[in-house]
Amino acid sequence: MGKATIYIINKKPDEEPIEVVYKGSYSEGKEHSVVEYDESDLTGMEGIRTRINIYPDHMEIVRTGNLNARLKFKEGYIDSILYKMQYGTIAMEVSTEKLDIRKVENGYDILVRYDLEVKGDYKDKNDMSIRIVKS
Repeated sequence: MGKATIYIINKKPDEEPIEVVYKGSYSEGKEHSVVEYDESDLTGMEGIRTRINIYPDHMEIVRTGNLNARLKFKEGYIDSILYKMQYGTIAMEVSTEKLDIRKVENGYDILVRYDLEVKGDYKDKNDMSIRIVKS
């Protein structure tokens, strides 16, 4: 497993983008690649380990620690998920509108456009850009 720098930009309509840079690890297998990093207190998710599983046609984000969840992003796919936290569980739906996974010389460039709906509460449009650079 090698080292990687992970650049993530989250953008919601009518809001300033949020950019976070993580140091983590990277490994490449026959069927998929894996990136792992620890969340920071800047995101409000301190104590959480994030793993990104990158496949040719979809991506999974798995979070463990103070919060446990698995989100699947695949174009046209709606994923019903449970965010399990210390204080309870929240039901959500993630609907992937667009997913562009590009393997580049040093890692990956990924763009995800998705809707996030907290059951019974609100729906949110999101653009997430992930750049993974192997060290």
